[in-house]
Amino acid sequence: MILRGKRGSESVLHGELIFIILNLVFFCVLIGFASLRSTDVYLYEQVYAKQIALLIDQSKPGTIITMDVSKAYEVARKNSRLPLSGLFFVDNEKNQVRVQFSNKGTGYVFEYFTDAEIEFKDAVGREQLQVLIKPEDENG
Repeated sequence: MILRGKRGSESVLHGELIFIILNLVFFCVLIGFASLRSTDVYLYEQVYAKQIALLIDQSKPGTIITMDVSKAYEVARKNSRLPLSGLFFVDNEKNQVRVQFSNKGTGYVFEYFTDAEIEFKDAVGREQLQVLIKPEDENG
């Protein structure tokens, strides 16, 4: 039978204590991340950005798409996003759609492949978004 002195039991206790603390920290971070990503803001930003980008990719130049985005405005109001105009952004240089329904964070960005010039016109009162896929210049 091997007897351990006080010194051996302390090192085992410290090792177990560190293990428990690291597990608690890991699970707190995991729960925090899951709760942040499970909010409806992130989900709706992602859905709208992907839908708009896919519509842009499937459309021909000269197309005007009108979308009902009333749910987007509802989510933005619920999360105190002010002003309500400018929830949808397009970056024609990077071919990206950015949707932001909250004042926290930068929103959700999704890329599209079309090289046409894209313009968004949002009508807050009617809660509609017009996506204009401008025709390419015939002279160039």
